[in-house]
Amino acid sequence: MYKKVPALIVWILLLLPALSWGQALVQNLGGQKAGTAIFPFLKIGTSAYGAGLAGAGVAVPKDASSVFYNPSAISHVANHDVVFFHLDLPADIDYDYFALSTPLGTQGHLGLSMGSLHMDPMIETTEYMPFGTGRTFTYSDEFLACTYSLQLSDRFTFGTTLKFARETLDNHEMQGLLLDFGTFYETGFRSLRIAAAMTNFGATFKPTGVYSKTILNQAGEAVLADSLQYQSFSPPTTFSLGAAYEFIDNEYSVLTGAFQLTHPADAAENYSFGLDYLLLKMLSMRCGYVMNKDGFGLALGGGLQIGLPAGIKVRFDYSYTTTTTLTEPQRYSIGFSL
Repeated sequence: MYKKVPALIVWILLLLPALSWGQALVQNLGGQKAGTAIFPFLKIGTSAYGAGLAGAGVAVPKDASSVFYNPSAISHVANHDVVFFHLDLPADIDYDYFALSTPLGTQGHLGLSMGSLHMDPMIETTEYMPFGTGRTFTYSDEFLACTYSLQLSDRFTFGTTLKFARETLDNHEMQGLLLDFGTFYETGFRSLRIAAAMTNFGATFKPTGVYSKTILNQAGEAVLADSLQYQSFSPPTTFSLGAAYEFIDNEYSVLTGAFQLTHPADAAENYSFGLDYLLLKMLSMRCGYVMNKDGFGLALGGGLQIGLPAGIKVRFDYSYTTTTTLTEPQRYSIGFSL
């Protein structure tokens, strides 16, 4: 069996150009689906480690924030782990995230996570009052999630996440429950593992209230012309399939390679490749590249792990993603494990 694995890897490498050749068709089909899903903030990566690999994180469990890619990942986080994450976005928009995972012995692993995309109050303007009406409004997205993962055998792990998401725009609100599912399989060939996950699976949702259309009468007064119900849309369900392997693994350094195929419901499929080099179990350097994801490409990152008394370890992680739209996202996280 093991002798067939190198040949399989060679065939995969030979097929990659064919995948690249087919990107034009996939990209066109994906473009037709853009903007068809609600709660788009749930697609924003909340792991500085995974972002440094260009999103190829489904088969690379690192810390509690790995549940973003795969709920089963926390079964491979041996200790109690806490992560605080921050992302700077354009227009003074910030994304803050928290994740916690804890082992339950033979009963599996439990995880909690929450995230908030928020902004300062914005001045309300209309076509008749372009410089402001004197009112302000706010926009925010939040989610709260509980994850449970169980190692069913020495090679196979399964995990699921129940997620409550809410979006608020002024006096309109939309909320609902979503599910994530993930699996993780150790192949038995050295460190090669394969993982798959489906995230943000759920029913359709629509905002509360109605849309009121007004027009001006001959006296210049606003008159209600129509009142319409909002349309329902599906959440940003995403399927991911990936693999990871340690090309170097000794007491001085570890080199991990990761690959991931991501199929979102509202965009084209994309392919991510990433490398993580860990030196002396302390300093980490990462790079990655994503193909067929409009506006994105190269990703870079790094991390530092420091040991403290009482067995506490502190991690600092950073990632930088290049993009052709707006400004380049920069992610920061600090983690603690015990």
